[in-house]
Amino acid sequence: MTKPDAEDSTAAAEIDEPDRAAKPRPAKKSAEPQPKAQPGGIVVTPLALGLAAIVVVLAVAATAFGFLWQSAASDRDQARADLAAATATSDQNQRAQDVAKKYAIGAATIDYQNLAAWRTALTANTTSQLAAQLQQASVEFEQIVVPLQWQSTATPLGTIVASNKDGLIVVNVFLNMVTKSTQRPEGIPSTATYTLTIDTKQDWQISDVRGIDAALGGN
Repeated sequence: MTKPDAEDSTAAAEIDEPDRAAKPRPAKKSAEPQPKAQPGGIVVTPLALGLAAIVVVLAVAATAFGFLWQSAASDRDQARADLAAATATSDQNQRAQDVAKKYAIGAATIDYQNLAAWRTALTANTTSQLAAQLQQASVEFEQIVVPLQWQSTATPLGTIVASNKDGLIVVNVFLNMVTKSTQRPEGIPSTATYTLTIDTKQDWQISDVRGIDAALGGN
C-alpha cells in the first residue's frame, strides 16, 4: 500500500483553503425585535371619535336651546306688548265712557226755569267748533222748552264703545228719561241714545254729538 507523498497533501490543502475562504458566514440574528414601520397620516382612535360625537351633540343642543330661548323671549316680549296695548285701550275706552256718560246726562237734564245750567252742560268739554253749533241749536230748543215748561231728568242705562281708531273714540250712551211739560204734567218715561265722538288728541274733548234732537223732539 503506497502512502501519499507530502506534495500531494500540500496541494490538496491549498485547494480546500480557497473554498473555505470564499464561503460567506451566515449573519447573526439580533436578539432585539425590530420596530414595525408606522403607517402614514393621522390615526383616529375610537375614543377620539366618541369625543367628537359628544362635541357635535352638545353644539347642536346649544344651538337648539339658544333658538328656543330667543323664540320664547320674543314671544314673551310680544305678549307683554299685546297686554300693554290691550290695557291701554281698555283704559281709554273706560275714560271715554265716563266722559260721554257725564256729558249725556248733563245735556238731557233740562229745567225751563234754569236754562243757563243746561247751556253750560250742553257745551261742556266740547271743541270750539262743536260748542258754536250747540249754542246756535240751543236757541231753537229754548223756543220749545220755555212755552211747554219743559223739565226732564236722566239716569244712565249703559254705555258702549262703538269704535276706537286713530285717537277718535265713538261712544253710545243710553239714558232713561222722564219728561214733564204742560201737556204731560205727570211725566212721560222714555229712553234716549246719545252718540258722542271723543277726540283723545284734543285733550279728550267731544267733537261730535248726535241724539239731542231725538231726545227732545220725541216727547
